[in-house]
Amino acid sequence: MRILWIALGFWLRVFVLGLYRYLGLLQATSAVLPVLYRQPVLCRKPLLVGLAFHAISVAVVAAAVVWWVTR
Repeated sequence: MRILWIALGFWLRVFVLGLYRYLGLLQATSAVLPVLYRQPVLCRKPLLVGLAFHAISVAVVAAAVVWWVTR
């Protein structure tokens, strides 16, 4: 169950910060952004990076739920 909360928290942090950055609500040099967004290649498409991590975390959560239900 703990992995579900970890994945959810990770998704919220990455996706919401990526969305805020995409909308211009946060500066690129802001200290609250994860190190991931300071990489020049990933800075060009923060929303797509957020969506990619959302898809990965949904897969992790789904796998954790299936494992927990079938154990």
